[in-house]
Order: sequence, then structure tokens, then C-alpha cells
Amino acid sequence: MAVRMRLPRWLVAGLRTLASFVVVVWGLSTLLFFILRINGDPAALLAGPYATPDQVELVRRELGLNSSLFVQYLHFLGDTVRLHFGDSYQLRQPALNAVLDRVPASLLLAFAGIGLAAAVAVPAGIYGAVRRGTKRGQLIVALTLVGQSVPSFVLGVLLIRAFSVGFPIFPSFGFDGLWSLVLPTVTFAAFLAARQTRLIRTYMLEELSRDYIMVARANGYGPFRVLFKHGLRNVAIPVIALLGIDFGVYFGGAVIVEVVFAWPGIGRLMVDGVLQRDFPLVQAAIFVIAVTVFIVSRLVDLVSNRIDPRLRVPA
Repeated sequence: MAVRMRLPRWLVAGLRTLASFVVVVWGLSTLLFFILRINGDPAALLAGPYATPDQVELVRRELGLNSSLFVQYLHFLGDTVRLHFGDSYQLRQPALNAVLDRVPASLLLAFAGIGLAAAVAVPAGIYGAVRRGTKRGQLIVALTLVGQSVPSFVLGVLLIRAFSVGFPIFPSFGFDGLWSLVLPTVTFAAFLAARQTRLIRTYMLEELSRDYIMVARANGYGPFRVLFKHGLRNVAIPVIALLGIDFGVYFGGAVIVEVVFAWPGIGRLMVDGVLQRDFPLVQAAIFVIAVTVFIVSRLVDLVSNRIDPRLRVPA
């Protein structure tokens, strides 16, 4: 009689996550590979507007773009498996190295912005839920609407005008120490804080209306214990998931903030690569962003599972 072997629960979850990661990265990379090649010729851009057809063809041969699209795709898949994306057409250095050089700046901006947004949104959202119907509660809602309505580009320009030109307190562009992080972080966090405050307020209002909260109040528990021990514990799970999603969206995607403040991040580098048809650079950037988001999403899952064991994958 054959014995059916059961894999450990953590191993099953890990294999599923790894498989989904491979599929997502392959799908994104493949889609990007063909989209970048729909129109535009990087060889013509690099050769210059006055280059002859022979010169353009020579550059195309040097870049490996003279093969058929299918052959290029096979080479691309093989290089991706080996983590070799080739040299950047514009920077003349390994594309992966060029992207990795920008990772610290992007991570710093993402963590600082999301951290500031969470530090504002969590207490503001809870306060807005507790003070629902009061003038202060309505003020919280109004501020969130304003925060979501102001474009990041406009806010960034206003902050530069006020605190770099009018009152030269903070640097207006580039990265030269933590002092230059203030204005980009505030610009980056403003929209996030407003959106997170509204969502946290909604989650908390829903939680405070549940039966077990009513029972806890009827049993004589104080408002502090009801709010933080019972209500906030269940609200923490969607809040943590929200922070993880925000990181995935804005790591490498805070292009407007990076452009306004000339921040040396991945998002700005990737946009430059798309405009210049720098295929290796864009493909390396997408890969690094996907890996980083994957790691952060796994950390979010682990924290959520720790808070609520019911979320764990069944054996």
C-alpha cells in the first residue's frame, strides 16, 4: 500500500508563492519585451539624426538587434535566467548594475514616504472614526479630500517655491544627505496619508459597529480597551496589507516626485530608458522592482499571519 507523503505547510506555501512570482516576472518581462519593440529603433537614436543607413545598421548589429524578434526573445529569456540583461545603450555599463545603484535612493524615499503617511494616517483615521459626526471628524474627512485632490507635481512645486526659494531651508533637488529627503518625502506622503486615512477610518467604523464590540462595551470594558485591544487588532490586518500594496505601487513608480526633485531613483531611470528605447535598462529595472515587491509582499503576509493565524495556508 503506497504511503502518501504530505509536504510541510510552509513548504507548500513557499512553492506556490515562488511559482506565482516566476509567472508574474515572466509575463511582465515578455509583455515589456514586445511593447518596447513595437515602434522606435534604439540604433537610430544612438547613431544620431545624421547617421547613414550603414551606420545605423552597424549600431544595430553591435546591439544584437539585427536578429529576428523571436531569436531576440530567446536570447532575452536565457539572459534573464542568468541575470544578465546586457549593457545599457545610453550609460554604457551593465544594466543591472545601473539599476542596483538606484535601489538605495528608491528604497529610502519609499520607506520614508510610506512611514510618514502611516504615522499620520493611523491616528487620524482612528480619530476620525471615533469622532464621527463631530466637527473634528468632519474636518478629518475634508482634509483627506483635499490631500487626494492636490496633484503631487503641484504640491512639489509649491514646496520648492516655499521652502527652497522663498525660505531656503531645504535643498530643492538631488540627494545630498537626509536633509534633502524632507521635501520629496512630504510630497510623496501627502496623497498616501490622505487615502490611507479615509480607508482606515472606514475600516474602523465598520469594526466598531460589529456585535463583539457591542458585547465588550456591555460587559463594562473601557473605551480604550475596546478600541485598541479589540477594534485595532482586526483593523491592523487590512492596514498592513494596504501599506504593502502602497510600497509595491510606489517603489520605482514615484516618477513624478523623482522628476520634480531630480531624485536619483529607479522610476526616473526607467522612464528615461523607455524614452530612449534602452531595452536592457528597462528590463533590468522591471526585474529589480518585481523582486523587491515580491520580498515586501512576503513580509506583509508573514506579519499578517502572525497577527491572525487564520490567514495561514492550510496544510
